[in-house]
Amino acid sequence: MTVGILAAGAILAASPAFAQDHESNIKGASAWSKGNNATVSVKDTEADKHGVYARYFRHNNGGEKRLDNYAGEGTTTTSGSDAKHYVTQIKACVDIQWGADRCDGNWQLTED
Repeated sequence: MTVGILAAGAILAASPAFAQDHESNIKGASAWSKGNNATVSVKDTEADKHGVYARYFRHNNGGEKRLDNYAGEGTTTTSGSDAKHYVTQIKACVDIQWGADRCDGNWQLTED
């Protein structure tokens, strides 16, 4: 019985403390990280000829990262999976050519 309790504790300790679904939205873009937060996805939600991207951070894995999607309205791009360096913050953005990009005003946090 003790072995089973220790094994369950080890599994819980290896998981992100606050594994939750998080989504960031702005007119034209949606970005999310769900479940164990191993991946980031970004979807272009508007036929406006602008690409979209997700800005995000991973646990203990350097600085800010970016996932681009220039495939057009209705398409989704997903990052590679990395559960060890799970996503901790995410923000959806629209790439405005020759202008300032639009981003969700708030970071969506997946951990404290």
